Order: sequence, then C-alpha cells, then structure tokens
Amino acid sequence: MMRLSIVISLHDLIICINLVPTMRHVCILLFLICTGWLTAQKKSDSLEAFLKTDKNDTARISHLLMLSREYDLAGEPDKALARAKEAIKLAKELESNIQRSKANVRAGNIYTAMGNYPEAISYYTESIKINEDILKNTDDEKVLKQVNIVHGQAYGNMASIYLNQGEYAKALEYNNKSLQKSRTAGDKQQEARTITNLGTIYFYQADYASALDYYKQALALAEEGESKYDIALKLGNIGIVYSEKGDYPEALTWYFKALKIAEEISNKQLQSSNLSNIGGTYVNQGNYEKALEFLNRSLKLKEEISDLNGIASTLGNLGGLYIKKKDLTKALEFYERALKITKELNDRLQTASVLSNIGLVYSNMDKYAEALKYYEESLTASREIVDRNGEAVTLGYIGSMHEKMKQFKKSFDHLYRSLALADSLGTKYIVKGQYLHLSELYQNSTTPLPDTVGGKVLNLEQMRLRAKYYYERYITVRDIIINEENTEKTVRTEMNYEFSKKEALAKAEQDKKEALAGAEDRRRQVIYISIISLLLLMGVATLLVNKKNRVIARQQHVLLETEKRKAEEELESARKLLLNYTENLIEKNKVIDEYQKEIEKLQDLKSAELYSEKIETLDDLNKATLLTNEDWDKFKDLFEQVYKGFFVRLKDKFPGLTNAETRLISLVKLNLDTKQMANMLGVSPETITKTKYRLRKKVELAENQDIEHLAESV
Repeated sequence: MMRLSIVISLHDLIICINLVPTMRHVCILLFLICTGWLTAQKKSDSLEAFLKTDKNDTARISHLLMLSREYDLAGEPDKALARAKEAIKLAKELESNIQRSKANVRAGNIYTAMGNYPEAISYYTESIKINEDILKNTDDEKVLKQVNIVHGQAYGNMASIYLNQGEYAKALEYNNKSLQKSRTAGDKQQEARTITNLGTIYFYQADYASALDYYKQALALAEEGESKYDIALKLGNIGIVYSEKGDYPEALTWYFKALKIAEEISNKQLQSSNLSNIGGTYVNQGNYEKALEFLNRSLKLKEEISDLNGIASTLGNLGGLYIKKKDLTKALEFYERALKITKELNDRLQTASVLSNIGLVYSNMDKYAEALKYYEESLTASREIVDRNGEAVTLGYIGSMHEKMKQFKKSFDHLYRSLALADSLGTKYIVKGQYLHLSELYQNSTTPLPDTVGGKVLNLEQMRLRAKYYYERYITVRDIIINEENTEKTVRTEMNYEFSKKEALAKAEQDKKEALAGAEDRRRQVIYISIISLLLLMGVATLLVNKKNRVIARQQHVLLETEKRKAEEELESARKLLLNYTENLIEKNKVIDEYQKEIEKLQDLKSAELYSEKIETLDDLNKATLLTNEDWDKFKDLFEQVYKGFFVRLKDKFPGLTNAETRLISLVKLNLDTKQMANMLGVSPETITKTKYRLRKKVELAENQDIEHLAESV
C-alpha cells in the first residue's frame, strides 16, 4: 500500500512525513515554506546590506535572525546556522534574553532540518532554560506573552523530533507542555500546530479515531483564524488518515478540498504536496494512469519552486508506483535520483528510507547481495539518528528477503527483532505485518526454527501451531486497526475459519500435485472433493459466525445495562459515604475548636486535676483530625471511588505539589467553603486563603483562573 505525507508543524518549518510506497517504511521530509530560491536570495542580499550599517544592538539581532531564515529557505544551512549563532552571541553580550531564546530556537530548527537531532535538542533545551529564568523574574504581561510563545515553540519542536524518532511517550509529554504554554500566551497558531502533532502521534500508533479527533480539532482552530494556508494543511492531514484506513474515496474528498484552497491562495508548495498524495491514493486504488498524471504534476511544481526535499519525496512516490507496475528498472531510477538529493541535503532520515527502498527493489530483482548492502547501510543510518521505526521496517525487509532465499533461520532472526522493536514502539501497522510474515515463515520453513531468538528449537508440529498462533495475532491487530468491535468468540471463530481455509487450500494444492501422477479421473475427483469441502466449510462457518453475532449482541446489551445500573448505584453509594465522612470530620474539628476555647477559660482555675483531664481529652480529639495518615487514607479511598484516578492525574499534571497542597485541591473539588476546609485541615481560614494564593502562583494559573477551575479540570 502506498503511504503518504503527514504534516507535523515546526516553527519556521513544516516536517512532511512521507510514508513512501514500499509497504510500511516511514521517512521524514523537511520542506520549507518559501516562494522559491530566487526570492529568498533577493531578501538575503537586502538583509546583508542592512548588517553592514547596523550597530551592535537589538535591531542587528533581528536582522541576523531574519537573514538566517532566508538562507535556510534558500537551501544554504551552513550560512543560516552561522547567522543564528552570531545572533546568539550578540544577544548574550547585550543581555537580550528573549532574543537569545528565539535565536536558540532558530539554530535548533536548522539542525532539525539537517537531521542532527542531538544538536537540535541541545539548542531547544537552552531556549527553554532561558525562558524559565525570564518567567521567574518578570511580571510584565507583554514580556510574559512573548516568552510563552517562544517557550511553546521550543517544546513543540522537541516533541516533533521525539515523534520522528518513535519516542511517542516523550513526544506526548512535550506536546502537552507546548499546548499549555501556547494557550497561556493565546498563541492560536502554535496551539493548532501542537494539536496537529498530537494527532500525528496517535496516527503513528495506528489509533486512527484519536488521530482524526485531534486533526479535526486543529482544523476547527484553523478555521477560527481564517488562515486558508493552515486550513489546507489540516484538510490534507485528515485525508491521510482516511487513506491509511483504506477509505480511498473519502481520502480523495479531503485531498481535493485541500488542493482547491491551495490553488485559490496560489501556494505551489501546498498544491504539490496534495497532488502527490492524490497520486499516491490512485496508486493504492490501482489506477496507475491517474496516479502518474498527478505525481508528474506534483514533481513539475516542486521543480518550479526549487523544493529539493519535495522533489525527493515525489521521486520516491514515483519509484513506488513503478514497483506496483513491476517496472523495477524504472523504480530504481527514481529512487537513485531521490537518494542523490537527500545526500546533498544531508537529510539522514530520508536518506535511510530511500536506501531501504532501493534494497527492496534489488530484492525484488533477486539481486540479494546488492539488496543486503543497501539494507545494511539503511540500518546503520537509522540507528545513528535513532529512527527506530525505520530500523524496525528495514529489519522486516531483510527478514522477508532471507525467506525468499530459503535462509529460514536468518529470516526468523530479523523478523522477530523487527516485531519486538515495533511492539515496544506501539507501531501497530509494523506489528501487524510481522505477525503475518512470521506465520507464513513457520508454515513454509523446511528448517526447524526456535520459538524466540535464542530459544528452544521447535519440531514440525510445534512450528505449525506457532504459525497458527502468529496468524491469530495478525487477525487481532488487524481488527484493532480497522476498529472492528467483534467479541473474543467471534474473532476466534473467524481466525479458525480463515486459518483452516488456508490449510485446506494448501492441502488441495498438494493433492492436486499428487493426482497428476495418477489417472485423470482420480485427479478430477480429488479436486471436486476439495472444492465441495471448501464450499461447505465456508457455508457452515458463515452460518456459525452470523448466529454467534446475534446471540452475543443480545448478551452484550443485557450485560451492559446491568453493569451500567450497578456502576451508578456504586457511585451514588460512594458519594454518600464521602459526604458523611467529610461532614463527620468537619464536626469533629468543630468540637475540638470549641473544646480548646473552653480549656482556655479553665486555665485560671485552681484544680490542676480538672485541667489535666481536659488537656488529655483535647489531645485525643486532635488525633482524630484529617491530618492523621489513617484518616487521610480513608478519605482518599472514598474520594477515589467518586473521582476515579483524580490523584494520579493531579500528580501527572502537577508533579511538584506537596501533600498539603494535594489535600487542599481535593477539598476544593468537593466545593467546600474556606471555613469548612480550615476545619477539615485544622488550620485558620487565613491560612487556607494564603495557601490558595501561593498555589495559583506555583502552577502558573492564568489571571482569570482560580484553584476551583484547576480542581475541576483534573
């Protein structure tokens, strides 16, 4: 299946992830928003003239940053980097921290485009450190807004790098940080970019429902801003999800909407990207004539605007088209042209992908030595830049090639390593493919294979059982990806049916070969029996599946209704228990307070015995307050029954909270007033008010937000 271009937003850059047409391989293309090299060249010449007369002031820093961006657009990363570093140095000398932070982001973007992720992360990290120092030392709203904008961009760009490397947990963490900063600054554009990236994280994990949800949220934000460029980007991303799900007519609907807007605003960059994706979709539909038309149109536009990354992308898509058409010589020609460009651009991620694609072409040509050379080079490049998705895919390609060569043990080693890596990343589409390949390997291998790498060797019968196991896993993951909500029994019925059908077909083929040595009548008889058996099996299996579906649907409805009622009753009971427990604790602390006042009146009495007795009683009552660990644990248990996961979510969102602050927020969640909370915690109302104020500052709440809003948001 031909896979297409996802747009991940980066400040000053768009990272286009082009999933090239070699089944599952992921490659990254970085292309800049520009109107062509000549335009960028004219601007850079003008800015260089400004620098000759500039003083060493903040205006010069701004010109250096603008010049760095123009060199970047013109495809001159070395010059762009030199000007960005000059801006960093001057900003440091002038103690212009906001501009120094911006300059670090600019340098990070250039290193990202060059595929040098460790250097990019170091510059983004420095920007974040500068931002945090500024935020600690200023209350100026204008400055705070500027800093939060840059802060959100730095976090978002780091998230994009982690996403490209398959580090989904880190990508999610930094995207959430970017989203928080962007919303604090009111930066709708960066907010939309970050939400888009969240959609892409879920896309890569084959969670297409979540990906669509985030992409459509981003589209809504883009439509609020009325930026047709941003709207077109989001429309294209939605089309990609539908394409990945195999809903090609729906994908084309979204692509053509995006293309229409791109043509309205005369943006050749967007036009060429969507033309390429439309061409890729036609490849998946088998309409190669249409595919060639749109891919050639895309290539022509990219050449007009000197978009080298985009040219490499479309050349890769054309290579995939010719693989589909079985014209391997032509496919190799396009891939080699793409490889030359990616190496010139020092785009290591895309280079690793193209190398793997060339290896696939040579493998299909049965030139295994050449294929292995390119595969190994691709693996080395992927590991250097920590592209673990690319590594997993290439390992799978090598495994498939060894199976063709009847080198079953080597095939197993590579396929199993690919599966383990993809499973650790949560990349379902790779996992699905390797389950199927391993099933076929165990089914077809004439060499005994182990159950795991370095594990025990299986006999023939065990290998066939292992083949069935992996086929079942393939069916399960496939159904998860396409969102089929079958019950376990229905899935098992389908798995057994499909696997039995495969075995029946294999047996029929074997019987056919044996029958060729006998009489013609016997050969026909075996074929007829096999066909009739297969038809009967299909008919019976269909009836069983339909019957099971009806029964299970009725059972599920009754079960869901029962569980719903039970859950509602349990929740109501928990609410009552929590309310009663809270009221009791408040009442106890009121009694303690009154008792304290009474003891103060008795302090002047002569009866020391009476005073000691009262003091002892007061100490006993104090131990019954919520401040004791036992009562806090009881309170937490009841609270968690009503607000499941509250304390875990609170800790994830604000990891630096103290125990006292956590308790206060939980009481705010219960809508208690200040006096009630003071009674619960055994402190004065003034202490509660001060704690709330310090807490607002600590978690950086906006001016229009309070602790009640924080508690409700968790």
